[in-house]
Amino acid sequence: MKTKHILLFLVLYLTVNTLLAQDIVKRQMYTINLETYEDTWEYNEGGEIFRIYLKIVPKDNIDSYGLCLVGDYFYSKNNVILDTYAASNVPEIYNDLTIRNVIIFASNGQFESINYANPNKLYMRFYDKQRKKRVYSGKIELLSSNQIRWILEDDEGVCDIEEWVEPGFSVPTNILLTRKSLTLVK
Repeated sequence: MKTKHILLFLVLYLTVNTLLAQDIVKRQMYTINLETYEDTWEYNEGGEIFRIYLKIVPKDNIDSYGLCLVGDYFYSKNNVILDTYAASNVPEIYNDLTIRNVIIFASNGQFESINYANPNKLYMRFYDKQRKKRVYSGKIELLSSNQIRWILEDDEGVCDIEEWVEPGFSVPTNILLTRKSLTLVK
């Protein structure tokens, strides 16, 4: 009987320690060339102004750590401001507490090695403030030191009818943005 209690205690002890240890081990995310994207970028055509602000912050969530870009956007159409932001409201860290407040998250991070990170393409998560929807299929492509391509795509996959959101976005997509280097109050 005593042996059963000892074995049961040992199994329970090892199980708890193994589960706790799995939460402690984080993977490093290797990024490259993020500083090239850190700035204010603008699209201005036909009465439509779309501006994004991106800055480099540490990423430290439950499963990984490294650097990433976070930001927000401004959008006006025909001199009517539809969405705006303050640079001071963009979080200083991307973690489990700030993830819901991040409007734009972008990274080219890879877990294996920096050799796998593409310096000219970022994968992006985007929250559309007007449509109140979050998508995970966005891209930012670096075309030159002062021009990027902004691409948003609706996520594909299984759709929950109760949470279904109309396809499309309230902001322009597949557009070219030019570096503005605006000094914003922080």
